[in-house]
Amino acid sequence: AEPCARAAARLAVAHRAGRADLAPVVERGPGDPVDALEEACGEEPAQFLPDTLEPLTEACDGDVLRGCAVAWTRSVGAAFASPNLAARHAYTVLGVLRDGEAPSHLVLRNPSGLCVPAEDPRTRARLAAHPAFGPHVEAGLVPVPLDAFAQAFVGYALTT
Repeated sequence: AEPCARAAARLAVAHRAGRADLAPVVERGPGDPVDALEEACGEEPAQFLPDTLEPLTEACDGDVLRGCAVAWTRSVGAAFASPNLAARHAYTVLGVLRDGEAPSHLVLRNPSGLCVPAEDPRTRARLAAHPAFGPHVEAGLVPVPLDAFAQAFVGYALTT
């Protein structure tokens, strides 16, 4: 957990994606979340497109991510439409919420600590009642439905 905490702190400073290979979807910014994750966790992360979620969900021990992961949102545009997320911003990935056995939401943390509560009262209640996530629900946790993740995010990087 310590490397992930360091990654979250580092990403609070370097939250704008600076991936030249993803332009023009992502504007150049002062920091690169993938480089920050690599520096904080000590290993080169694997990178994935947002519609390839199996590596992320399989890297969870139950609902909590075993390694470290960061995801970054798109710039503005039709594909980006979520009141809970900021454009051109990096989020720490903490794990998943499940509907029975199937993952339904990714649980992200905004490194700035700011968030808009989940719109769906059922999702908000599931997050608050979760043994791992519930105690930290006021610390910038954002549950993102899997289909919304694929639309709003450019990609994610994962270490295991």
